[in-house]
Amino acid sequence: DEIKVEEQAKRNEASFTLVESASEGTRQGGVSGGGLDTKKALSLLAFSLVVSVAGTIAFGTLSSTYSLRKQVEILGVPVLGVIPKVGKEFDHSAFDNHPNSTMAAQFRKLIVNLVRSDSKVNRIVVTSCWPSEGKSFVSANLAAALTRFELTVSLIDADLRKPFLTSFFQKSKDLGLRQVLQGECPLEELLQPTQTANLQFLPAGRGAQDPSELFHRGLVIERLAERDNSFVVIDTAPLSVCSDAIQLSDKVDGVVLVVSSKFWTGRAELEYLLDLEERGIKVLGLVLNGVRESELTYNHYYKQAYGSYYAKSNTENRV
Repeated sequence: DEIKVEEQAKRNEASFTLVESASEGTRQGGVSGGGLDTKKALSLLAFSLVVSVAGTIAFGTLSSTYSLRKQVEILGVPVLGVIPKVGKEFDHSAFDNHPNSTMAAQFRKLIVNLVRSDSKVNRIVVTSCWPSEGKSFVSANLAAALTRFELTVSLIDADLRKPFLTSFFQKSKDLGLRQVLQGECPLEELLQPTQTANLQFLPAGRGAQDPSELFHRGLVIERLAERDNSFVVIDTAPLSVCSDAIQLSDKVDGVVLVVSSKFWTGRAELEYLLDLEERGIKVLGLVLNGVRESELTYNHYYKQAYGSYYAKSNTENRV
């Protein structure tokens, strides 16, 4: 059925064995390594997607997420973590509420891989290419998981256009990051404790000024990171929505990009990554979100390890 094949191709539900040869060829010159030729990368990715359709016809449908892992590797960026798909009982405080879950274990692995990627990292921006890929879900639970490593963590809601974390933590929407950046309130007065020990939260704040006019003032981030055993996690708007993450990137040690199989296109993500590279922005790695838990047992995930944003509900890691 041609229609079904097209749908499967769009979601990259293809045979990973057919994509492997393309993936290996690109991994040597990926984005994280610097020097990936744009035209060559786009051509290779386009070819791999064509091969994916052939693989679907020849071998039938395999797991969309497992296939996604293979296609993501074409980008040449390390996969730091693979977060399982969860239901509504797993919200943005899921790490604390379900510490023995598979999801919590994957966040711990994410942190280990993140530290291995750059031992000096203690300030990161978490973003995504598209809305509803789960970047706020990842930001909140990553911040909670970091506290288990004897770190004092500051979680900043820098998504001033859609401050979901501020709503989730039920913090005041009036005062926050906006007011600090505008010099109206001292940082120390607006940092708020959370139910997680050693985790403090800075809400977005309310205001009409365009966020892009505020983010060049990065002193707040530098001050937070000056303290011993500190870590700063900054949740920002998606790259396709605005350039906020790019503006903040020169104030942090690197960017973590959340990728969901539901929204993966391949070509667009590559273009965003190449744009970040051309700007000299360090991409620490990718986090694959919404993986079927049954697939986490594949050896592939461990061999290759470095060791709703606008949704109406918070189900399926979608914010």
